[in-house]
Amino acid sequence: GVFPAAAAPASPAAPAWTRVFAGADSMPGRGQHGMTVTPNGDLYVFGGSHWVTKMKMHTYEFLGDFWQCPYGGRFANLTAASECPIPKTIEPHLTSDAEGRVYEFGGIQGDLNGVFSQRLYRYDPATGAWRDLTPAVSPVGREDHGFVGDWKRDQLWLFGGVDAYAVQLGDLWHFDVASTTWQRVTPRDGELRPEARELYDLVWDGKDALYLFGGYSDAAASYLHDFWRYDILTNHWTDLTTVSGSAAIAPRSYVGSAIDANGVLWLAGGYHSPYALGGFWRYDTHFGGHWTDLSALAPAQFLPRATY
Repeated sequence: GVFPAAAAPASPAAPAWTRVFAGADSMPGRGQHGMTVTPNGDLYVFGGSHWVTKMKMHTYEFLGDFWQCPYGGRFANLTAASECPIPKTIEPHLTSDAEGRVYEFGGIQGDLNGVFSQRLYRYDPATGAWRDLTPAVSPVGREDHGFVGDWKRDQLWLFGGVDAYAVQLGDLWHFDVASTTWQRVTPRDGELRPEARELYDLVWDGKDALYLFGGYSDAAASYLHDFWRYDILTNHWTDLTTVSGSAAIAPRSYVGSAIDANGVLWLAGGYHSPYALGGFWRYDTHFGGHWTDLSALAPAQFLPRATY
């Protein structure tokens, strides 16, 4: 994988990129997988897909393996040891909570004609086991959604995606870890909000806000480069597209995004049919301002998973 070498300070110092193998050569290459980092720095990867050749035909193979890389360590396959109950899945989304437990929601299970999952699973490193937390009331199954943990309130947040009928979604939900219940969050009437879309990442700033960038909108029949902040305390969306200058970033979906400990939001790569895109940008969520283009420092075109 390719990761920023270190968390950048709030000043616009240029980051460096380092290729980190960390035993990843033992893990099959993949895309469309889930990835998250826990508060203590453990990196987890689940599922996805890779190309295989069968009878001279190229096809997708879904993956259902589960891997961990401790901070400074090497990847280890936990699939058997954890008795992972999740079927082979593409577009699974992972996040974590304050206790370092890993959650998975959504994706397509089985094959390309499979189930759009609405089940919620949790892996607890203290016990080394998975648990199905799916309550009676859950969001509809989906892929290409935003899913992130809010460690301050021990909640999980879910936005958007695409359902089994290829309908794009614009709903917002939170899951309370203590009560294991989902609740749909309805914006106030007449207020601005992001349009329904498919996207890759929803990120939490470590305080009281969520951020999302871009995606693809069926209604607009176009890729997007809008930029939004959701205030958790006031249930209010703010369109930051103009004030942040995000329109200068070429429209894209499948962009990697992550916020570091200093409140700096990083964007990398993405996709605009029919090509993967390059690019690398930073935005300071604590002090606002404009996006800074650091694309000259980034790898070539790629479809990343990014996390912090």
